[in-house]
Amino acid sequence: LIRENVTMIRVIENSGCHDGNNLSSKQIKMDKKRVDFIFRRKIRAMSGRRRLGVAWLILDPILLSSLYLFVFTVIRSNPDARVLFIGISLFRVFQNSFKSGVSSVNDFSGGIRAERIRTKVFSRAMLKYRVFDSFIQGIGIAVILLAMGINYFGVVIFILSCIKLGVLSEGVALNLSLLLKRMPDLYPIVNNYFLLLMFFGSPAFYSMTLTNGLHYRINEFNPFAYFVEGVRYACGTVSEITELSVSLMAGVTLTVIFLSFRGYSSLDRQRWEASSWS
Repeated sequence: LIRENVTMIRVIENSGCHDGNNLSSKQIKMDKKRVDFIFRRKIRAMSGRRRLGVAWLILDPILLSSLYLFVFTVIRSNPDARVLFIGISLFRVFQNSFKSGVSSVNDFSGGIRAERIRTKVFSRAMLKYRVFDSFIQGIGIAVILLAMGINYFGVVIFILSCIKLGVLSEGVALNLSLLLKRMPDLYPIVNNYFLLLMFFGSPAFYSMTLTNGLHYRINEFNPFAYFVEGVRYACGTVSEITELSVSLMAGVTLTVIFLSFRGYSSLDRQRWEASSWS
C-alpha cells in the first residue's frame, strides 16, 4: 500500500511502515507542533491532578535524599550530605529514565489518534521531555549543593550529568522494551528487582571508595558509577574516579552510547511490532 501526501510518500509493507524524507515546510511546521503537543501531554500526565505539578519533580529527589540523610544520621553513620545528595539524585534520574524506556511500547499514539504521525516526532518529543525531566530533577539539588559550598563548576557538571545520564539510561532501556512486551514475567524482575539491586549495589548513597573486593570490581563496569563518582570529583568531595581504568571506562561508556543510540533508533520497529494502529 502506497499513500502519497503532497511531497511525502508512505510505504506500508510487511517489514514496516516507511515515511519519505521530502517534507514540505507546512509538514515540518506541523511536526514541530506535534512534538510540542506530546511534550506537554507528558508533563500533564506526570503532574496529574497534583497541585504542585512539575514542582514534584524538583521536590522528589530533595525529599528522598533528605530522608536517607536523616536515617543515616539516626544510626550514626556520619554520612557526607554532599555525597549522599549527589548519589541519590543521580540514581533517581537513572531510575525514572530507565523505567520510561522499558515501558515505551505502552503507548505510541502520543494522544494524537486521528492520524499516524512520524516516528521522528515521537523520538524528538521523547528526547525533549527526557532532557526537561532530568534537568528539573537536578535543579533543586543543584541549589542545595550551592548552599553547601560546592563551586559553580561542580554544580554545572552535576546538571549536565543528570541530562546525559537520563538520555542514555532511557535509550539503553528501549532495547529491552519489546522483549519485556513479549515476556511479561520479566517486567517486574527488570523494573523492580534489577533497579533495587542497582540502588544498593551502586555507589548511590555512599562513595565507591568504601567498596572493596568483588563489590568494587563489579562497579568498575558500572556506568552509573562513572557518572556519580565523576560528579563527586568535580564537586570536590570524596571520589574514586581517578583510580579507575581510563580504557575500561572508555570501553563501557562507548558501549552504553551505542546501546542508547540503538534504542532510540529502534522506535520505528517497536511501533510496527507492538502497536495495531501506530
